[in-house]
Amino acid sequence: MKKTVTLVELIIAIVLMGIVVLGAISFDLASRTFFKSSERKVNVVNDLTFVLEHLQKNIMNGKGTVDNPALVWDGATVLTISQDDGTGTLTGLKTVTYTFNKTAGVNQVIFTDTSPQVLTRRLEDFNGFDVNDFGFYMKDMTFLDNPAEEEDVRENPSVAVREQYFFPLIQSCT
Repeated sequence: MKKTVTLVELIIAIVLMGIVVLGAISFDLASRTFFKSSERKVNVVNDLTFVLEHLQKNIMNGKGTVDNPALVWDGATVLTISQDDGTGTLTGLKTVTYTFNKTAGVNQVIFTDTSPQVLTRRLEDFNGFDVNDFGFYMKDMTFLDNPAEEEDVRENPSVAVREQYFFPLIQSCT
């Protein structure tokens, strides 16, 4: 007596194989979507971290006096930092600037030393700086993966510093 596969058994095997393949494809698509979403969030976090570290480095190098402060915030978009030009005196100071442009379609943080450099194009919102007797405070800053589009946790994630970010030990500021 020969054992053969019947048509019903063949159809059941094909259906089961199809279910297994569809499950594997679904898992692969979900993994890719999760990875892409995570990668977007990491890129936004990296940009925010880079800008904060860049600010920290240059602010800590600020030098000034009461009459010629190390840090000057114009109240709107430009932070100017006076730094030692290498001579070690307050008469030979160079200035560097940060421009925070949150205009729709631009959304940049620009650092200018000898020539302008765009640090990021992900700036969504920024509420400026504040000064007290102990140092210099950065207020809320929000970065968005694509500032031209609405925030979406998966497709367009945002990262924000909602608390004041403190830069201590400034020699003088206004």
